[in-house]
Amino acid sequence: MAKLNNTHRSAFHTMAKDAKAAAVTMNANPARHRFMRALLEYKDTFLANIGMAISGLVLSLTVLVTGPANAADSGLQYVNRTTTNGLGSNSVKAVYVVGSNVYAATAPDGFGSSATGGGLSISTDGGATFTNYTTANGLGSNDVSKVFVVGSTIYAATKDTTYGYGSPTKGGLSISTNGGTTFTNKTIADGLGSNNVNTVFVDGSTIYVGTSVTSEVIATAPITTANITSNIATLTTSTPHGLVVGSIVQVSGINFPFDGTYSVTAVPSTTQFSFAKTAADYTLPAPAGTAKLMVAGGLSISTNGGVTFTHFNSTALCGSVSCNHVRAIYASGSNIYLATDNRLVYSNDGGTTFTHAPNGELSTRGVFKDGTKVFLGSNFGLQVSTDNFATPPALRNSLDGLGDGAANVETIAMDSGKLYVGTWGGLSISSNGGTSFTNDTPENCLGGYFVSGVFVSGGTIYAATDGGLSISTGPGVGCRTAAAAPAAIPTLSEWAMILMASLMGLFAFVRLRKVTLG
Repeated sequence: MAKLNNTHRSAFHTMAKDAKAAAVTMNANPARHRFMRALLEYKDTFLANIGMAISGLVLSLTVLVTGPANAADSGLQYVNRTTTNGLGSNSVKAVYVVGSNVYAATAPDGFGSSATGGGLSISTDGGATFTNYTTANGLGSNDVSKVFVVGSTIYAATKDTTYGYGSPTKGGLSISTNGGTTFTNKTIADGLGSNNVNTVFVDGSTIYVGTSVTSEVIATAPITTANITSNIATLTTSTPHGLVVGSIVQVSGINFPFDGTYSVTAVPSTTQFSFAKTAADYTLPAPAGTAKLMVAGGLSISTNGGVTFTHFNSTALCGSVSCNHVRAIYASGSNIYLATDNRLVYSNDGGTTFTHAPNGELSTRGVFKDGTKVFLGSNFGLQVSTDNFATPPALRNSLDGLGDGAANVETIAMDSGKLYVGTWGGLSISSNGGTSFTNDTPENCLGGYFVSGVFVSGGTIYAATDGGLSISTGPGVGCRTAAAAPAAIPTLSEWAMILMASLMGLFAFVRLRKVTLG
């Protein structure tokens, strides 16, 4: 614990002596006498406790500010590959490795019509040089968010770069069987929930695709009749609407209480559909309005090589539209785990039924399962559960070495018992099942702090960062910069002393104020 500064003690002691002399000689008003007596009575207690409180506050802030920011790195160094080596852009979103073939998913630099670059970059020499493939080769878009490879088949998840404000023909799941020379693109026409594809995972012959909701309108049908009975709205269209249960529909041009965006709960016929609506019974025999079928997002599963897909949305997943934003997938056998914008969703029967973890409105980004452990990445850190989140999971964050003061988790991988976690603050590595981490950053040559993808092959780490693709080269100094030693974290007893000192200082100050103003 820090000691009270003697210079400050002397100054206050001198002031107290002067106050004592003044109190003896003066016959001033009673309030002033009370102040002088209080100052004399509490000078030692006040000085000591205020000093301890200040010291405790400084120590607490030091731990919180400097501790995580100086978490130890792994001792590895990296070489970084960029557009100079043939990448489509330096914004690398994901990476997959098979032997000496390295597949890097890149996103355009910039935004909207001004964005340039991106695509799927492929190396056949271990990541030394790359050839970039784009929409010219059949990719759905040049914004590639994920890549998965099985044998000679490449699966590239591409985003709808219009972000819901343009044509719904961009984006999709792009599949190549000839090394990326050409791709076949799968879209909502093939059963995907959306062309805005976030992730893809392949287990055996089953393809899992995670998509996001967008505002794309893919069909419009005029409404002829609208009514609400027992809190269920049923609308009739003059032409076939093309909706299915779970479709997202935008109703417009009628009036309250029908207008809005809803999830379809029933389809009695090709010209009728229903959705839940809390309102009194209401009938409009001939309203003027339209039903616009929108892109729903969610999970799409194919068991025939991507020829067709079965779509699962919020109705099946968790009941919240946020679950239609599927960010990451892990599947093994009949077990499927989805990281969504709302919470973890999982199935133990191959997708027949889904259960959502009771962890509330938690935005999740990465998921991985190892034995009985499920690792879930979120904007609060890494959650570790051994019972499918039936009980509160263990939470790992910057205090455990995760991230460089920014423990938001983007991706999770495991190899040879080591856990690799990509965060907003670097690549965190654990050798003890996620109890504690080292953290690699640009200080030991990583391309950037934001790590959105990681793959480990033959002991070599490939990290997708916002500054390029970083490949580990083993221990060494290289471009390593000196970093301050991490601050020691106080023990429980020291934390208790800090708290007590702070409370005592506050009590003394409040009591002195009461006496002074009394």
